[in-house]
Amino acid sequence: MSRNIGRNKRTEGSAPIMTGAQSEPPAKRARLGSREVFQLNRQMSAVLNDYSLHDGQKFEFARNIFMSIPEGCRNVDSFHSMMNVELITKTPGFSQRMDWLFNQMKVEGVQPDAVTFRMLNEAAGEYRSGETKEGLLQNVHPPKTRHLERRKVCDLNQQMSRVLRDSKLTSSQKLDKATTIFMDIPEGSRDVYSFSTMMNVELKTRTFDFYQRLGWLFNQMKAEGVEPNVVTYNTLIKAAGENQDYNYAKELFGEMDRKRLQPDVVTYSTLIKAAAENRDYPHAKALFREMGRNGLQPDVVTYKTLIKAEGENEE
Repeated sequence: MSRNIGRNKRTEGSAPIMTGAQSEPPAKRARLGSREVFQLNRQMSAVLNDYSLHDGQKFEFARNIFMSIPEGCRNVDSFHSMMNVELITKTPGFSQRMDWLFNQMKVEGVQPDAVTFRMLNEAAGEYRSGETKEGLLQNVHPPKTRHLERRKVCDLNQQMSRVLRDSKLTSSQKLDKATTIFMDIPEGSRDVYSFSTMMNVELKTRTFDFYQRLGWLFNQMKAEGVEPNVVTYNTLIKAAGENQDYNYAKELFGEMDRKRLQPDVVTYSTLIKAAAENRDYPHAKALFREMGRNGLQPDVVTYKTLIKAEGENEE
């Protein structure tokens, strides 16, 4: 759920690598477990969704999180999360730091994949108004990544759904199990249903920081080249509305229109509710009329929301 806010005003320094983070020498730092690393990776992505930070601050916070992960503990998602921050914030020297991140991956023995090279190509394309970036992508080809058969991916997606329906599990247990299944699907094999199902788990369990994790999933979806569908946007719009992020809910709705995705009853009902809760009654009514023009029949929830909004508007 990223946005490009104001650019950082600081000038480009002579050392564009990841310097300045507070960290101990690698030899003295304890190793982190995979779950701790996973949480830190998501924190990096969550920084992009913080409205109170400008791009320079987002970069600084993300860099400090990245550098807090000891060498030898970072995985491909750690590097992807930091690269994504670099590409979105584009602070001075970002392309050189992308070089550094790529070289550091090799130093730490982390295998780049197709997502890595897609990000590097994007950085190379934006480097100095389209100049060819020497060295970075010459004679380099994405390695073969592990792919799962379609049937296996479908099975894992269904497993995530079954975890959500398991009444014997607490919300935290559901999230842990579903996350483990999701991470078992390699990047490049995950499909829109993998991401939408994991987002649904996050929304239904609502454990701590779930909204930030939804942002990470949406960013990761884009990084892996997976196109969101109506279900994806419905989940994100619902989460945004429930987290008093009405402007972002409207932004997501507009993004659907730009992608020529037809909203369904759930989309309209969810956004109408968000509009009413934010006392944007004209927009709520406009959405209701738009539903009719698109041949969609409002449900009971929509009517109740509008009746309540009408009453509050008259007060």
